Formats: sequence, structure tokens, C-alpha cells
Amino acid sequence: MNLKIKFLLAFLSCSLITVCVIVFTLFAFRNIGAKTDMVQRDVKINGNINYFARELAKSRRSEKEFFIFPRNEKKQLRYEVAWKKSYLKMRDDFIPRLELLYKEANNTAALAELKKIRALMKENLAAFDTIAAKFQKTKSYDAVNKAEYGTFKDRTHTIEDFVDKAVQASMKDVRRGWQDISQMRRETGMILQIVFVAALLWGLLLAVIIAGRLSKSIVYLTKITDDISQGRLGEKIRLRRRDEIGKLAKSVGRLQKSMQLVMDKYRAR
Repeated sequence: MNLKIKFLLAFLSCSLITVCVIVFTLFAFRNIGAKTDMVQRDVKINGNINYFARELAKSRRSEKEFFIFPRNEKKQLRYEVAWKKSYLKMRDDFIPRLELLYKEANNTAALAELKKIRALMKENLAAFDTIAAKFQKTKSYDAVNKAEYGTFKDRTHTIEDFVDKAVQASMKDVRRGWQDISQMRRETGMILQIVFVAALLWGLLLAVIIAGRLSKSIVYLTKITDDISQGRLGEKIRLRRRDEIGKLAKSVGRLQKSMQLVMDKYRAR
């Protein structure tokens, strides 16, 4: 194997290690990027769930205020409008956003629960006007509570339970996602450091081995040629290489034999 092929193989081995490092780095960053996208989606889910919870709390405050002022029509109307507005905002804004996000996350369980919540809100909105009109007519909380409002409250409590669980689950997902990203970054950094050090050591070791063997052979042949130039022809060349240095050693060996023959003829004369 000649020197060109040896150097080419050394170069290719180092290049292969470099390519492996690049491929691994791209693969690792792609995984981290995909995980980051998942965490961002979980953050959006958490944000919308929290907005949903705030709006639900707002509707509950307006609901309570509505029943506090049965004889103040102005205040009662204001709280009735705010109560229904919050309900419509939850139904028309937050639930559709959460449905899209849960579909992206392929969270079928949450989608099924959200479907139930949408149905409960639809039933409450259908009963809303009846409850408000009856309270305004009777001015009696007990009269309304014994009829439609009791079922309305039960449905609202179910919605509140769902929101509480969803907030906790989304926070848990966000924390777990950030922990996974941190762990992936640590593992990727550690592996890259190990591979980088291994590649560096391999490159240095390969260079030292090739340069050392090449230098040793050249020094040895230089000594032989010096001996030949000074008439010392007895040392046999002990160099077994199949590259250009080996060919040079064979040429020097032939030169040595030729000089030996010339010297023998000279001595015979």
C-alpha cells in the first residue's frame, strides 16, 4: 500500500469521524427542537387553561353578584350581562383553542373531557335566560335554586373540577418537558465532548504513528546511505514496507549490492 493510499485512508477515517459528529449533532438538535415544540404547545395549553379558569371565576363572581341584588335592576342587569359574556367567551374562545391544541398533542382523553364540558356549557347557556328571568320575576333565590339553578350549579361545579385538573396536568406536562429538555441537553453535551475528545486523540495518534514510522524509516535509510558513501557495505537492509519507502529501501539495497560487487572487483585487481 503506497503512501498516498495510507494518507487518504487516514484522512477518510478522520473525515468519517467528523461526519458522524455532525450527523449526531443534527439528530440531537432535531430531537431537542421537537421536544421544545412540544413544551411550547404545553405552555400554550397551560396558558389557555389558566385564562379559562380566570374567566370561569369571573363568571362565578358575576353570578353571585346577580343574586345579591334582586331589587336593584340596574346592578342586576350589569351582572347578568357580565355573567353571560364570560360564559360565551369561554365557549367561543377558550374551548376551540384548547380543542386545537389537544388535537395537536394527540390528547384524546382531554379532547373527550373537553367535549363533555362543551355540552355542559351548552346546557347551562340554554337554561341561563330561564334562570335569570325567573329570578327577576320572583326576586327569590330559593324559588330559582329549587328549580333550574340547582342543576345549573352542578354542571358549573363539574366544569370547575375539569379546569382544576387540567391546570394541574398542564403544569405537570410543562415541568416534565423542561426537565426532559435539560436532560437531553446535558446528555448531548456530554456525548459530544466524549466524541470530540476521542476524535482529537484519534487524529493525533494517527498523525504520530504515521509520522513516526515514516520518520524512523527515513532516518534508517539515511544511515544506510551514509554507510554506503563511507564504504561500509556489510549491513543488510532490514526494512519491510510496501509503499514508496519500501521501494526506496529496495533501490538502496540494489545500490548496496552493486557497490559491493564493484568493491570486490576492485580488491581482486
